[in-house]
Amino acid sequence: MYYTTRRKKRKGRIVFAVIIFFALLFGIYYISGLGFHPIKIYLPKNNYIGKGSYSITISDNKAAIKEVRVTITNSLVSGTVFEKRFTNNFNEKLIKFKIPANMMDGSATINVFASDKSIRYFLQGASKSIQKHVIIDKKPPRIEIYGLPIRIDKGGIGLPIWSVKDKFLQKTWVSVDGYNFPGYNAKTLMGKNNFFSTFITWPIYSNKRIGNATISAVDLAGNITTVHLPVYWKQKIFRKTPLTITSLTIDKAKQVAEGKSFGSSKELFLYVNRNLRQKDNSEIRKICSKSQSDLLWHRRFLQLPHSIVTSQFDDLRSYFMGKQLIDKEMHLGYDLASIAHSSVPAAASGIIKFTGTLYLYGNVVIIDHGFGLFSLYAHLSKIDVKKGMKVKQGDIIGVTGQTGMAEGDHLHFGVYVSGMPVDPIYLWDGRWIKDHITERIQSVKSETM
Repeated sequence: MYYTTRRKKRKGRIVFAVIIFFALLFGIYYISGLGFHPIKIYLPKNNYIGKGSYSITISDNKAAIKEVRVTITNSLVSGTVFEKRFTNNFNEKLIKFKIPANMMDGSATINVFASDKSIRYFLQGASKSIQKHVIIDKKPPRIEIYGLPIRIDKGGIGLPIWSVKDKFLQKTWVSVDGYNFPGYNAKTLMGKNNFFSTFITWPIYSNKRIGNATISAVDLAGNITTVHLPVYWKQKIFRKTPLTITSLTIDKAKQVAEGKSFGSSKELFLYVNRNLRQKDNSEIRKICSKSQSDLLWHRRFLQLPHSIVTSQFDDLRSYFMGKQLIDKEMHLGYDLASIAHSSVPAAASGIIKFTGTLYLYGNVVIIDHGFGLFSLYAHLSKIDVKKGMKVKQGDIIGVTGQTGMAEGDHLHFGVYVSGMPVDPIYLWDGRWIKDHITERIQSVKSETM
């Protein structure tokens, strides 16, 4: 019995010693920080740095951040742009810094060091260093505008041409009363690099008496330049057209609303005329947001053959239910009526951008004519083209009908620049095209020879 007791005590001491051994081993492992990398350093994916601030995020999900140091070095200069030891406890920190004024443009290296307040690494805390090679570019883009000032009616069309000099250019655009029109490479127009153009309009939604236009350019380093674009603005008085909501209108609205139920015919109509119209307009803007960097047409646009105009672009429609005015909306194109199920030709050469169905417009075809200019054909009973097809002026793209909210067979014809509706009448006028587009391009070519 005495022997058994001694054996138990000896076994207990061995177990205790093993526990102490592994506890010490774990403690050494824990304090040493082996396999422990809690600090994460997030640098922007962009490899270019300009005049603006550069942001770095430091995070640590195990301990508070203790110190951050950022240096930047090139072949001539090395300097610390951020260095701080933190007394407050936080696990994530956004660091912002700017390039030293004496550092020249060109290649450089950013070095980031961060440590935390953990007891790892023998009480020194965890740390991490990272490098990133960047290009310093503090020169903003240089913009030069060519040609005489543009003349634009509200809802009209203009074609500015400008150059941008910046080897790291990211994008350039025209802004008119807050609406942006992306600039497209105009080498196909000018025969030279660094030239840009886009069709623009004075948006019919603008409530300003005089428009404001600017051209901007931003490079990969975030340097931005904005210059004033001279434009002669001309207000337009829109026609007012009263429309009576009939039983046919409500029947059409029920079809378009896709089975949704409403408490009254008025609620149904307002839902279609406001909510679904807005969805259509948003979808058209999305479709027309990107265009070909080429002028795909060269002659005045065709009108639907043998058609009469039943509604114009500048119709401000007032909708009446009985004697009650319940809504107002702008008509964004021309309604053209001919013989029922007439063949619809492409108004001008281009590339089919969209074929499909929209709420109010029914079956629709949209053609891209280049530099942000698009034509839209709505209420079709049949579509004869597919997305991506090249079409020439006069090619048949579909057949007129009364899909969507159309109450009779006709073609709704619209023109858009970067998704903003414009009056098609300008493009039906060969003289206007010659004076404002063709001769403008030739004039700028001569100016830049």
